[in-house]
Amino acid sequence: TCPTSNPSVITAEGLTLTGDFSTLYRSSDYIRRVNGELNFNDVNSEFCVQTTTQAISPGDEVTISVDLRRSYGYMEPDDYIRVYSIINGVETLEKEYAGQISASMQTFSKSGINANTIAIKVCVKCGNGQNGIGGIDGPLEQFAIGDMKIIVTPQLPTYTFYDANPVPG
Repeated sequence: TCPTSNPSVITAEGLTLTGDFSTLYRSSDYIRRVNGELNFNDVNSEFCVQTTTQAISPGDEVTISVDLRRSYGYMEPDDYIRVYSIINGVETLEKEYAGQISASMQTFSKSGINANTIAIKVCVKCGNGQNGIGGIDGPLEQFAIGDMKIIVTPQLPTYTFYDANPVPG
């Protein structure tokens, strides 16, 4: 179990966690690493986790992927997980998963990316609504992020093949 209000939850992994930690005001409000997943439980505001920016060689092709799920609870329509790509410094919303998403792990993936630099940012908001224990915001809204991957496929070299005698005639 990791600290409930400390960005060092994931900085050792080369990731950056940002958000308003003052919204984690109950013991049931937390961000923890559990069984390899990063769990956001009733965090009450938006928190984002971002990979480091990776330099990409010219011609190489990139695939980004994020494994995510609703790991517990009853989500409200304004609860979400948003997946962003940051390609050459430009942040783009790639996909939003809102409300009652599947409790089974699902994967967002985008391939065929050509870039000089790339990073992934995933933002999560859950909680601060009307559902939960006793009709108030409670420990029933939990999203989880599994792997965040940047996969680089190097450009293959080009070869010219000749027969045994490259001189015509």
